[in-house]
Amino acid sequence: MRRPAALVFAATLALGVGLVTAHVSASADDQAAADAAMAAFSERMIEAGGVSRGPTDITELDAEELAEQDNFGVECFGDAVSGLEAGGRMEGETARVFSAEFTFVPPGTPVTTDWLGIDLSEHDVVTASIVTVDADHIAAIEELVDQMGSDDGAQCVMDTFVAQLSSEDTTGDSATLPGFELEASAEFDIGVGDASAEIHFGLTSEIGEQTYEFNTALYVARIDRSLVFVAVVTGAELVSEIDGQAELAALVDSL
Repeated sequence: MRRPAALVFAATLALGVGLVTAHVSASADDQAAADAAMAAFSERMIEAGGVSRGPTDITELDAEELAEQDNFGVECFGDAVSGLEAGGRMEGETARVFSAEFTFVPPGTPVTTDWLGIDLSEHDVVTASIVTVDADHIAAIEELVDQMGSDDGAQCVMDTFVAQLSSEDTTGDSATLPGFELEASAEFDIGVGDASAEIHFGLTSEIGEQTYEFNTALYVARIDRSLVFVAVVTGAELVSEIDGQAELAALVDSL
């Protein structure tokens, strides 16, 4: 059975975080700085009890599911987001690095290897990414941070999401989420780097006799020519003690 679009959206909401492969064309200095910052992030996640499951395997998503994710990003946050898609590249890009997916579970709980099969009531998933551009293309990443911290951006995701669910066929293999509740909020200038924002999405839905709750917090900051993301995906409550904003600040300070 095809996965409900809403479940895919909730699991991969971070605009491609964990879905993007490294590009071979990069400034050596920029790439070295990004790699070192990400290595420190990965060490912190492991020390905090995170289990690295490696980068997301995009082959687990079919073409239609990937297109659904792309539509959310580009429609709501502009063309710059397309540079963060699988195999993409931002204009003027000089470096990029993406963390593995770090999963946090309570003691004694097994860690699933199927990232779309995660029960978020018992798992947190944390990822991070850094993309650096040349001096001529800073405006594009400035605009992206502005859009992600705007109420219009959060409202756009809600509207697009609701429109998609409303238009899906409720028969056969394409199941929607009945009785879903969605909330989205955004905040600009969270005090990190040269500019920063936080955008949060929450989804609650019942499928059969089960209730699903997903929360995704995406923290983004610009520091000079670099764009830094941290995404924290959880269920009703955090399993870990990871502070996404603090991790964003630590990555920015490392660059």
